Amino acid sequence: MIDFLQLISIIISIGGSVFGAVVYINKYQNDRLERAIKQALSPVTYQIQSLNTFLADNKEDHHEIHLQLDELDKFVDKHEIRITVLEKLNNI
Repeated sequence: MIDFLQLISIIISIGGSVFGAVVYINKYQNDRLERAIKQALSPVTYQIQSLNTFLADNKEDHHEIHLQLDELDKFVDKHEIRITVLEKLNNI
């Protein structure tokens, strides 16, 4: 016959084995879930990086365009001054 201590020992052994199996299965599922999430988000991450690069390039282009516009504005201002002077000289 199994005495009380042996019964407790068997129950603890079975419980430990079941607990270990549950922990292993949980870790396995978490690993699979983590890999699936990384795989699903990888294209999105790439798209975000591409967008950031595109925006940075556009910001540089925007700055260059505004510098060119400033130069053109100065050029137009000089011509407007010349026209005004010529008009005053010719009493127009």
